[in-house]
Order: sequence, then structure tokens, then C-alpha cells
Amino acid sequence: AQGTTQGELAEPSAVEKELALLKRRWGAALVEESASRFSVAFAPTDPDLPAEVGKMLTLSFDLPEAYPERSPARVSVLNDNLAPAVRMALSKAINAEAGALLGK
Repeated sequence: AQGTTQGELAEPSAVEKELALLKRRWGAALVEESASRFSVAFAPTDPDLPAEVGKMLTLSFDLPEAYPERSPARVSVLNDNLAPAVRMALSKAINAEAGALLGK
């Protein structure tokens, strides 16, 4: 890692810490797409979700370098069974919630 001498371990970044926690929580359901992007499919339990979501919801998360202090996670709904407008509305609502948690 940058700024370390031989034999010294670098402190994991906030993104690395978050991914480690999510791997423990989601296990094989979490698919790591890159060092800061992953997706997860799960059975939603929120009764306010549209019925069209069905039994599984698949979300893609992008954790920017400034996460979590200055930039929230960016979330996209990946379900092909949903109309694009529904996917976009769900993504927008989830991202608004993520933005509200910024720095907390």
C-alpha cells in the first residue's frame, strides 16, 4: 500500500472495511464486481415495495473513494423484470436514503 514501509500493514480504507462487513453479512449472495463495486440479490421484506419486484431484488452498489464521509454509496436496481421507470424510481429513493445517511 502507498505510504507504508516494508513489513508495515496499511490501514484498510473505508471502502475495504465496508466490503469486508458486507461479505460477512451476505456471504455468497454478494458478488464483487471490482474493488469498490458489488451487487447483492435478496428477498425484500419492505411491504411498501411494488409487487412487481417479486421475490428477489438485485441491487448494485458503487462505493466512491470519498465514501462514507463525503460521498454516499450509489445504488442501482438491476431487476430486469421491472419497467425502467420503476427501476429508476426505486434507485432514486434508495440513493436519497443513502444521501441522508452521509457521514453518519
